[in-house]
Amino acid sequence: MGVLRFQRDYADCRRPITQSDCRGRYIAIDAMFNIFKGVIGIRHATGSITNTQGRDITHLVVLIKIIEMLIYNNIRPIFVFDSARPECKATTIKARRNKLHNRLVKCGADTTSTRIMSSEFKLDCYELLEAFGIPYVISPEEAEAQCAALSHYYPQIIGTLTDDTDTLMFGGNNIIKDIASRNHRDSHMFQLNICCNMLRQRANVILAELGHPLYDTFTHDQFIKYNIMKGCDYFPGIGVHGNILFRDLILCDFDIMRLLQIHDKTHMYESYNIAYEYYTSAPVIDPAMINININPPNYDNMRHILGYVLDYTPSKIRKLYDDMTSFYRITRIIDDSGTKSPTHASRRIRADTSALIDGGRIIELHSCNKLDTRHKRYPTAAMPFQSDAPMSYRVKYAERMQRRDKQNCAIRQCC
Repeated sequence: MGVLRFQRDYADCRRPITQSDCRGRYIAIDAMFNIFKGVIGIRHATGSITNTQGRDITHLVVLIKIIEMLIYNNIRPIFVFDSARPECKATTIKARRNKLHNRLVKCGADTTSTRIMSSEFKLDCYELLEAFGIPYVISPEEAEAQCAALSHYYPQIIGTLTDDTDTLMFGGNNIIKDIASRNHRDSHMFQLNICCNMLRQRANVILAELGHPLYDTFTHDQFIKYNIMKGCDYFPGIGVHGNILFRDLILCDFDIMRLLQIHDKTHMYESYNIAYEYYTSAPVIDPAMINININPPNYDNMRHILGYVLDYTPSKIRKLYDDMTSFYRITRIIDDSGTKSPTHASRRIRADTSALIDGGRIIELHSCNKLDTRHKRYPTAAMPFQSDAPMSYRVKYAERMQRRDKQNCAIRQCC
């Protein structure tokens, strides 16, 4: 998907990456692609997964596995879903569906379920993410363009989890591939700046042979033009070998009309122009309007979806809920009005009782070594200094001190 022969032509730009490298970092996730990839693998191996009510839940099983991988590696995701497909991609989509149908027939699988993600399946995914408090975005059209916009606007997003190299064409900084793979040798990433630097070096070799001035930089605009001519989801390419194509582009100074005249392909200029305009001005939601922070999970909704739909046991649901709030350090605080608001636990709460805010109290704090007023007692030695401690603890401490004074008096009298 994306640019044709990208893996081969940019093999030198691959960089290894592991799950531990992403811990504590934000990642944009091409939701449709990753769920589609998992569903296809499961259906080819064992067929669709159904629950006790006979409902197809393969897409939810794939999504929950992705979420569990993210939780246990402390990776902070934002899922991005596709919406309407652009008209310039209609030919590519039709060819892919025919190819998928032929693969299903060859494997003897169910060909009636070629449409992997129906609108009903998407709604199931939205409900599951809302129950977990994980942010998601429904892009106006292509998810890759929205992921690129998010990674460009938020510096804390280190890349996009996808195999679709169009993310780099839309301006994304990095694409991360197969981070959930058990074989860590399959996990790698492509960085836009490294790819452009590699092309700059290739271009300077050609320019040096011709005695022309060298490039100081290889721009993203040049990167887009070269890869469109090779072939992508929105343009079939002009059918010229990569090295010859790159050399001709350098000689033409990236003038596409001159290049098409050389190869007698001027009739393709209009199609090229449509693809180029889409890569440079694809519709996206303004990233400034998107909140990428994780919210507190809704335990009741989790229990309904995981228990009723996915047949999870109550203990497994509770463990997943506790693990999520623990790994993401999510705290729930209640104030006098009884409303709950999310915050993130600070390390100082481990020893600082000032976290018992004025007019409110911590009611739930799922994180290791954190203070929980429901079942942890205050240290006796520190009790006189805990002015904001609950009244019951202060009364018990005063009674204990009175008993100790009486015992000391009795001992002195006996002596």
